[in-house]
Amino acid sequence: MKSDFTIKTKITLISIFSLVILGICIIFLSISKSTDALLQAEYNKLTTLNVTKNEEIRHYFESLESLLISLSNSKITQDAFLGFEEGFYKLEEEVNIDINMVEKNLKGDFQSNYINSVNYSVPNSEQRKEIKEYIPTLNSAKIAQYIFISNNKEKLGEKNNLIYDEKFSSTYMDNHKAYHPTFDKFLKEFSLYDIFMVDLKGNLIYTDFKEKDFATNLKEGVYSNTGLGKVYKKALSLNNEELAFEDFMPYEPSYNSSASFIATPIYINNEKKGVLIFQMPVNKINKIMGLDGKFEESGLGKSGEVYLVGQDYKMRNNSRFIKDIENKVVQELNSTIGVWKIESDATKKALKEFTKDEIGKEIIIDYRGIEVLSVFSKINIFNTTSWAIVSEIDKQEAFTPAYNLRNLISLISLAIIIVVVFVILFFINKIIVSPLKSFQEGLLAFFKYLNKQSDEVKSLEIKSNDEIGIMSSVVNDNINIIKIAIEKEKALIEDASKVISIVNSGDLKSRITLNSDNKGLNELKELINQMLNNLEGNIGSILEVLNEYSNYNYLNSVDKKNLKGEIEELIDGINILGDSITSMLIENQETGLILQKGSKNLLNNVEVLNTSANEAAASLEETAAALEEITSTVINNSNNVQKMSENAKELTSSVTRGQELALNTTKSMEDINAQVEAINEAITVIDQIAFQTNILSLNAAVEAATAGEAGRGFAVVAQEVRNLASRSAEAANKIKHIVEQATLKANEGKKIAALMIEGYTSLNENINGAIELITEVSAASKEQQSGIEQINDAVTLLDQQTQKNASIANQTQDVSLQTNKIALKIVEDANTKEFKGKK
Repeated sequence: MKSDFTIKTKITLISIFSLVILGICIIFLSISKSTDALLQAEYNKLTTLNVTKNEEIRHYFESLESLLISLSNSKITQDAFLGFEEGFYKLEEEVNIDINMVEKNLKGDFQSNYINSVNYSVPNSEQRKEIKEYIPTLNSAKIAQYIFISNNKEKLGEKNNLIYDEKFSSTYMDNHKAYHPTFDKFLKEFSLYDIFMVDLKGNLIYTDFKEKDFATNLKEGVYSNTGLGKVYKKALSLNNEELAFEDFMPYEPSYNSSASFIATPIYINNEKKGVLIFQMPVNKINKIMGLDGKFEESGLGKSGEVYLVGQDYKMRNNSRFIKDIENKVVQELNSTIGVWKIESDATKKALKEFTKDEIGKEIIIDYRGIEVLSVFSKINIFNTTSWAIVSEIDKQEAFTPAYNLRNLISLISLAIIIVVVFVILFFINKIIVSPLKSFQEGLLAFFKYLNKQSDEVKSLEIKSNDEIGIMSSVVNDNINIIKIAIEKEKALIEDASKVISIVNSGDLKSRITLNSDNKGLNELKELINQMLNNLEGNIGSILEVLNEYSNYNYLNSVDKKNLKGEIEELIDGINILGDSITSMLIENQETGLILQKGSKNLLNNVEVLNTSANEAAASLEETAAALEEITSTVINNSNNVQKMSENAKELTSSVTRGQELALNTTKSMEDINAQVEAINEAITVIDQIAFQTNILSLNAAVEAATAGEAGRGFAVVAQEVRNLASRSAEAANKIKHIVEQATLKANEGKKIAALMIEGYTSLNENINGAIELITEVSAASKEQQSGIEQINDAVTLLDQQTQKNASIANQTQDVSLQTNKIALKIVEDANTKEFKGKK
């Protein structure tokens, strides 16, 4: 089919089409590779967060379990339980008060401070009840609520500040004064929400926080079906040091805020006496999952979050986007814990299909209806309950760099295509179109001359030595020859014109066959024929080599024989062109091989560096977090050791005063009873110090075990402090034994006094030894504190540097991949051609 397009148009269209296809391929490959790399990077970041928070939550619950079991087995807890139980049931007979007035006061307090403040619209919460149902049935329970809740002058939320009210002096109040400060300090120190003691009858005989559940019955009372009642009933069937757990659900006494509980039985002399319960705080879990609000610093940007979901598919920590959730209950409570339900593909798979070691990665629609990158796994709570832990970030935000890169590459490619098109048009017009047009005009003039349409013809203008210039030169030679032939012999014009016309058409095989009597003309004819023979041979050789060059075979060259002039220059130019192309190809091949080898080594090294940097960054983040917790623990322990030293010194003073009183006993036996009471008080102080020291050392041991190898040295110190507490308790028991002997044998005044003096002397020596040990522990704790703080600063600095190295390694890997591609392309292109020196 005949085409109407000019050569200029065809070349331009082919060039534009090729550039457009090349640009599209570059854009597609760039976007595809960058998107895959970004997706994997985001998944790795979310996986690291998921694993880290899984470990933090698991360690937090393990520490709570250890604290609960240790507290239930401590002597002070057992003594406190027996004292509270005895005092609780004696309140009715020991406190002289009008029960009717108490009931009226309780009803008024429930009406004004409770019943109208509870949010009963919370899902799965109890329905509102009549006021009378909240009033306990036992008179002792009513009196207890009156003393510590309705008549308590402390404001709501601070009722636990009441320690002793002399107006209601009783056995319970005395025990409350003796033990409540210790438990209240324990609650604040370990950030618990509340501590409960419940007897086997179901009566809640002690709570620290003194909410409306205090003094109620958990078997039959108004709160028996709450999480507190359920965990109590579970604990009744457990053995010593076993634990029961009740997951988060609305808890009415806390105004239907979500609460969870853990419980363990209290055994005294191998006999189950009651149940100890912790109400777990939500602030600690929120702090762990909320990253202290540092979402962007943790790599979650403006849309990422990490959250927990229980088996009921409801959240166990507050959502980062709580203000955007259009739910009345969520907004009223300002909380999603136990309220907001998330049944996404991630939570369903984590809770129903996964084991605790599996981690899933998917792009899903989250609870906000937004497409997100999600990493999810399962976490076991106290080996009784499974939660899902999910880390997510919006797909739009995660892929924003890829979209920006796509737009940038598209704009750059478009600009390059436009510039290259204009450059190609310029050079096509200058190098091909303009010479062809000049050559065409010269040929037309020459043909007019041959056709006798014109008497004159000008030589073609030659501006280059390319094919067009060579053809123009050949045409010019023939013009000159023809001019000479026409001038010398008109007879041969017709034959010569035919031959020349044929030659001008590109066929060099035609020859002049006519003869003439003119020797000069015949010689001219022979010369012309010979010239055509030579020209045909030379052009044939040139075309043969050029044909090989067009097929990328640069092994051969044109033999110029004895030629001179323009043909010689033409052959030399073609041979030089072949040599130049061969040199260029050899250099390209060697450069490509060297670049390919170097890029492979660089790529392998960068991959190793990238992996190591990312692993080191993740490890240092975990190490920095662990060191911060250890530093805080060491500071607290150092302060507590200082307090122990001060208490020991006070104890030494008490022993000295006791010794003086023992000496005075020889003068006045009637003062023995007063001295015995003073000694009993000193023994109580020693017992409390020993208990508190034991709890602190246990907490230190738990933190040291959590720290691993770094906490081994501190675990030894914690054990020594624990041994010191045991020795102090043993010394207290010895003093108690001496006091009992002194009371039984009061009639042996001087002999008993002598024994007491001896006992005090021994006790004083033990206390002095204890003070020395405490002093040593205090000094060691301060040194350890200084060392850990320095280590913490160094790890923090190293963590920042490692994060920078990881980022640089990722960028370097991209550069090495691109370099490797370029090297492969250069080698492949060189191998497709044939030339001397090819490898």
